Amino acid sequence: IDGYKNWDVVIKQERLSDIFAPSNVVYLCAESENLLDTFDEEKVYVIGGFVDHNAHKGLAYERALAAGFQHARLPIDKYFSLATRKVLTVCHVFEIISIFTSPTAGLKQLRKLFQKERVWRL
Repeated sequence: IDGYKNWDVVIKQERLSDIFAPSNVVYLCAESENLLDTFDEEKVYVIGGFVDHNAHKGLAYERALAAGFQHARLPIDKYFSLATRKVLTVCHVFEIISIFTSPTAGLKQLRKLFQKERVWRL
């Protein structure tokens, strides 16, 4: 992905809960026990990495629970093993979502992405 300017995102000033019903929001966070197998076009997906820093581990998950939002984690460990913690950068998550939602993408593209990173064991 060539920078954030190419991302398909919408920035709003309002609170998420003022725009979308909690049942339509899914926080993506490493701490969730829910494995995300498919993306629902009717849902809004929030990348937890916007607030999860090492000093704030689990903050996105806690915010999702407090707001009554759904939460899930990407099925990365279904295909790959991480050498470190299962927390990804926002750019990685966005690229993974792009791969998962592309009709022509698949495991081969994920492998190509993860081979660039030293933290992944294939």
